[in-house]
Amino acid sequence: MPEAVREYADAVVWYGDIDGELAERFVRSLEERLALAMRMRGAGRLEPSAPDRFELRWYSLRDFPYALLIGTAAEERVVVAVAHEHRRPGYWADRLETLDSGES
Repeated sequence: MPEAVREYADAVVWYGDIDGELAERFVRSLEERLALAMRMRGAGRLEPSAPDRFELRWYSLRDFPYALLIGTAAEERVVVAVAHEHRRPGYWADRLETLDSGES
């Protein structure tokens, strides 16, 4: 989803402005969690507010207050959000319409 890509890019830039090594650690942490999510679909914490058909699960990043929200659309795993864990809960809910339409 383009919104998730923007969230990822914004976080990398933000951490990069603080310290380049910190940004690299963030990227590595996100890549590790993404690989886990793709390998082990049920490993994340289920999002209780989402319809079951999306199988939305949270995968928290190590050492960073971010989590990947990953769901299923048309049998494919889709990153719905790269969400800061302490900001705007549920802001991603309108993105589920895109999952329903198959436009990820």
